[in-house]
Amino acid sequence: MKVSSALLSLSITNGQRNLLRGLFVLIAVGLGYAQSVSAAADPVVGVVYPNVRDPYQGIFSTITDGIESELNSTSKHFIIDSDNPVVFRDWINREHIELVIALGKRSQQLIERSSVNLPVIYGALVAASNDETRYGPGILLTPSPATLFTHLLDYAPGTQSVLVVYNTKHDQWLIDQAREAARALGLDLRALAAGSIQAAAQIWYQAIVNHGEERYAIWLLNDHTVVDSRAILPMILKESWERKIIAFSSNPSTVKRGVLFSLYPDNYNMGRSLGRLALQRLRSPDYPVILMPTEDVLAAFNTRTAEHLGIVVADEKMKDISLTFPGN
Repeated sequence: MKVSSALLSLSITNGQRNLLRGLFVLIAVGLGYAQSVSAAADPVVGVVYPNVRDPYQGIFSTITDGIESELNSTSKHFIIDSDNPVVFRDWINREHIELVIALGKRSQQLIERSSVNLPVIYGALVAASNDETRYGPGILLTPSPATLFTHLLDYAPGTQSVLVVYNTKHDQWLIDQAREAARALGLDLRALAAGSIQAAAQIWYQAIVNHGEERYAIWLLNDHTVVDSRAILPMILKESWERKIIAFSSNPSTVKRGVLFSLYPDNYNMGRSLGRLALQRLRSPDYPVILMPTEDVLAAFNTRTAEHLGIVVADEKMKDISLTFPGN
């Protein structure tokens, strides 16, 4: 039986169409499967922080933005209005949370009371004692000693040693890290322990007055038990100004009063680091459980103090400074 060429052409065309339809169906199914696999692979991360007023609310929001940029997804938020552990656990179950990032002291306390059986990353904490550094893993608001010392040597490359007074109950963990950082950078760290604010005042004064001739800098910890703003800080600023000694800190407000420079957290990039830490924790349950000082920092700098000390900072390094003060 003969089939006309037109009919044969129509038959082939219809076959091709059916084949194409089948291919399109397979592709669509494949894409849908890939998307479902991809969606399933995205971890459900919950970010917990207290309901506070600005500027603190803005800090938590900026940290959260950084976290989500690293996760490449939107996290679930639990804003603490009530410290009820039952409400918190219900939220975890309802949202199918796989990991919690707890920001701030109040969030850390809620985690402790709730006894959640989930990986937890801590952030935006100020370690007030040596024991609290073991809450981790997580990132503290305190700048790392290595980052502080690196900035010090950038601004004053001839610095030979660093003098610091610390409280053994609060700051031993930080001083231990500082010793390692100083050794690696070729600095001599002279760390003097004080058990009270009265002892700290006497130790500071004697250390500054009796220090040798080598070029050294004074490191002011963000610890009111060894550096208070009413007595010790004014004394240190006076003596360091008269003797042309560099003083640096982890508190930007001291720069306005005459400290050469201070480092403080870069909230967005610290959030990104928390996001990376969360992903590492999900991939490796045995990830080290320790809180670490932040390396994501911004710098505040006093130009009047720098001029008095004869310090000239290159224009490129000045561009990296976020806050500048004329000093008093």
